[in-house]
Amino acid sequence: MNAREKIANLLWWSVPSADDTEAKALTEQMLDAHRAEVLAEGLSDTEKAMLRFAVELADDTVASRGDEFDSDDTDALDTLRRMASETVGEAS
Repeated sequence: MNAREKIANLLWWSVPSADDTEAKALTEQMLDAHRAEVLAEGLSDTEKAMLRFAVELADDTVASRGDEFDSDDTDALDTLRRMASETVGEAS
């Protein structure tokens, strides 16, 4: 079990929610937001621009060749998109 999983296991039960599944999902979102803040502290403006570009490129690739990607791929892209948004802001 990695450090993130250990923290999530200790934290999810304290998150107000309708059920365990929602609490675990909210915990993952909070951990993603925290990771994004930590990453943003160390990124230069150029690195932030390149991160936005990379996410936009991945979005375009999945949109144009979507049949080559499965739900795990699109879920991973959704996570990266959310993290990039929280780290560097929305793409312009």
